[in-house]
This record gives sequence, structure tokens and C-alpha cells, in this order.
Amino acid sequence: DINRYFQITAGYNVGYNWNFDFRQDTVGRSAGYASRLQAGLTLRLKALTDPLFAEKSETPSGQQQQQQRGNSNRGRRSLENRGRDLEGGQNENPDSTKNTEEQPQVTDTTNQQPRKPALTRALGFLKSVAKSIFFDYETISFNYSLDNSVSKSGILGEGTGFNNFWGINYSYNKGPSRAFMLGLSSDVGRRAPNGNLQDVFTQKNNLDFRTSRPLWTGAKLDINWKVAWSINKNTSISTDQFGNPSIDNVTETATIERSFLSLPPSLFLSVFGNGIKKVNELFNPDSPNPQQNLSNAFLQGFETLPLLSKLGPLKDVAKYIPRPNWHISWDGLEDFLFFKSFAKKVSLEHAYSSTYTEGTKLNPEGVQEILTQRIEYGFSPIAGLNITFNDMWGGNLIGSVKYGTRTIYDLGLTTKNISETFSKDIGITAGFSKSGFELP
Repeated sequence: DINRYFQITAGYNVGYNWNFDFRQDTVGRSAGYASRLQAGLTLRLKALTDPLFAEKSETPSGQQQQQQRGNSNRGRRSLENRGRDLEGGQNENPDSTKNTEEQPQVTDTTNQQPRKPALTRALGFLKSVAKSIFFDYETISFNYSLDNSVSKSGILGEGTGFNNFWGINYSYNKGPSRAFMLGLSSDVGRRAPNGNLQDVFTQKNNLDFRTSRPLWTGAKLDINWKVAWSINKNTSISTDQFGNPSIDNVTETATIERSFLSLPPSLFLSVFGNGIKKVNELFNPDSPNPQQNLSNAFLQGFETLPLLSKLGPLKDVAKYIPRPNWHISWDGLEDFLFFKSFAKKVSLEHAYSSTYTEGTKLNPEGVQEILTQRIEYGFSPIAGLNITFNDMWGGNLIGSVKYGTRTIYDLGLTTKNISETFSKDIGITAGFSKSGFELP
């Protein structure tokens, strides 16, 4: 029954468009598509692995039956002795009753379990610790999506592509091919002569990983990792009198965005040493490439626990590996004495989110240059209280109080400046709803 614990989803969709600008009879036709591919996997890890950690009965079934038969025989013998005492009139003798009552009681120890050996108890402890650390996660989900967008102008064919899609034979004069309209090819066909044309291509990838686990009664922890990278490419093309294209210019930019971990410096977190001062310590203006050195210092200086960047095999790809963000919720606080008198549902929440964004461009030499870098982190909220009050005026009254912070750091590579944007917010909301009354 493995299907009870795994769920796989996949989907693909594409939208095709064709345009004709009547003001340009030769180069006025353009076509493009936008496609999206997505896939996901959900695993119910805790339900799958619970049988591995189930506690087995310490008493064998045969021994249990033997104990049950022994208890039954002792009960039967007790009834028989009582019957013989009644027949012999012994109950009339008070001394006999007294002697019977004064007999010492014998405790049956057959049901007591023997103490487990120390090695067994140690292995059981390690087993529970392993379950708590590695297997006590309710669900684990992976999701991936790929978005492609292509737009090309100056198509020579006069058709919209309808006949090529539904027909058997392909003709460039009838428009783009079936593969292009399905998003499986970027070849739009022959191009119009004597034109200055534009090809635009964009691609975006998203990958996220999520899991959740219980903390204590009523409390739940959600953890997520995410990374996204995108490419934007604009190509200028000129065609001769026969429609043969030649590339004039290519502009390509790229962006990477991933979850980040940067805790604000404070009295309790000063041991991590991350912040602007750390960036200043790591920056070496006399290095062979000062801009690249500043970029690395900015990334490593703001990161809390930069362990991956110090590992040899992961050092070169550490900035592409997402870091964890989290959300904690605690329900059931209405059972506490303080809330029990006026609320029927109370919950607390805390959330941390952070992202690192990097923008690059391709220079004429074909080398990627970093244009922008941004680190954003915050607690949304640091603490939030949600209350559903007892029935009031025949309706439901709800309220919440939340306090959060947000900090943004932008790096200017050319000016060697870091700008900080900091904000705090307190949000108080209330709402009332009522149903079941009549309007005249």
C-alpha cells in the first residue's frame, strides 16, 4: 500500500499567440508562446515509518494464555472452598472466620514484567532519538516549475499556423509549426526579408522543499527551502533580401533568488558575528578583483552560520543552495485559565523569512557580471496572538495582535555602499460576524 504515502503530480500547459500589424505588411507578423511545466512529490513520512518504531508486546501470547488459565483455576478453587465451608457449617464458627481473615495475603507476581537490560534500554533511547530527529515529519513535499516564454517578430509565412497544427504536411507559408505552437521548439520558421527583428526569450525555474513536524501538544513547525533562477535574453536580428538572419546584438540578464538565513545581531546572537561589520572585515580592497571580493564579502558577512561556504565540495555552489525559513504555530491556548473565561479559541504564531537576490548580465566578452545584490530578512510576525471570543450578541467576535520587523540591505558594487532599510509594524485587527437574523 505504498500509494497511501506517496502522491505525484505533474502538469503542462502552453498558450500560443499570433499577431499581424497591418501597418507593416512584410515584417508585421509575429508569434510566440508561453509554457509551464510543473511536477510535485508529497511523502507522508511519519505515517510511512511509524510501523518501524511501534512498541512490541513484551509478554508472549502463550504466556498470557497460561496466566489467564492460572487465574481462572485459582478463582475456581476459591469458589469450591467457599462452597465446602458453607456445607460444613464452618461459617457459623467465628474463630474459623477470624483465622481465615488473619491468614497472610499472597501477592501474585506472575504479571509483573522483568526489568529490561541496560543495553536494551540504551538502544530504545537511541531509537526514539533517531525517530524524533529524522522521521518525525508529517509530510515532505518537493515542487518544481519551469516557465518558458518566446516571442519572435518578422515571420515570412502568412498563415496563423492553424493548418500546420491540424494538418498532415507542414508549410512555412501557413505559419509556425506544430512543435512551436506546443512550446517544444523555438524555430518559428523562415523570416521576412530586409527587416530589423527582435527575438525575446525568458525562462524561470522554481524549486521548493517543505516539511512539517509537531513540537509539543498543539504546536507545529513548518520549514521551507526555496530557490529560483531566471534568464532574460533579447536578440536583435537583421535579415537580407533573401530573409537570411544575422545577429546584431544580444542582451542577456539573469537573476537568482533563494531562501536565506540572516538573524539580526543582538546580545544573544552576537556569537554569530554576522552584519555590516563582518562584511567590512571580509572585504579586501587590494584583491585582484575588488568587485568580486566585495560581492563575496557581502554574501558571507550577512549569513548566519555559513557552514556550507566553508566545506570544500560545496564551496563553489554554496550561494545556490537554499537555507531554511520557518513558521511556528501553537493552538489550544484557550484551555489555559487566563483565556478560559472569555475565549473559545486562542493561538500563537511566529514566522521567519529571508531571501537573497542577485542580478547579473552578460558582458560583450561573454562573462557574467553582478549588477545588484540584495538581502532581505524579517519576522512576520515575531509574535502574533489570534483570539476567537465567546459568543457575543449572538455572533462571533475575532481579533489579532501581531508585531513584526523587516530589514533590507542593498549593495552598490560600483559605489561600494550598502544601504539599509528597516521597518517595524504592529497590526491590530478585529472582526464581528452574525448570521441567522431576519430583515424586515
